[in-house]
Amino acid sequence: MNPELEKRIAEKDDWTFPECVGLASEFSMKTRAVIAYVVIQGKNYIDGPQETKTRKDTGD
Repeated sequence: MNPELEKRIAEKDDWTFPECVGLASEFSMKTRAVIAYVVIQGKNYIDGPQETKTRKDTGD
């Protein structure tokens, strides 16, 4: 993985789809790859306005 992308993802705990699209554009990557890296790093991926988190340990 790109070290600069890793640093950017580590900056915050919650990432939304539009933010992932922005990172994908900035780093010339596919959005789904950025989302995968977000989840791999243990961050929360929030998909849509309902703020549904994909992290397994949310207790839901």
